[in-house]
Amino acid sequence: MIVRALSEVAGIALPYDSLATVRTRLAQVSPTLTRYNSVEGANFFAQSELLAKTVGAQLSSKPITPSVLHLKDFYMTDSISRASRTMAKCVKAVQDMEKSTYKNQ
Repeated sequence: MIVRALSEVAGIALPYDSLATVRTRLAQVSPTLTRYNSVEGANFFAQSELLAKTVGAQLSSKPITPSVLHLKDFYMTDSISRASRTMAKCVKAVQDMEKSTYKNQ
């Protein structure tokens, strides 16, 4: 069984010898994983309200500003784009444009 083999490779052998024992454990951990053909509503509002009561912080009216507003070259994160001559030309064109004194307004 793949799950058992992976656990042994990871150094933490799991006690599951069959698919049935894995499914039994899944049902114990999260019954929604074994309730087939049914859709359960996500009630995160009750959980978030409970968590909000345990935290002593006050809500702020100021917007949240991420530390990184512009992710440079995000489109070059996959191997297909990095191997593409066309994408390499596009990246070069953007870099040249950024260095240029003639920028679009």
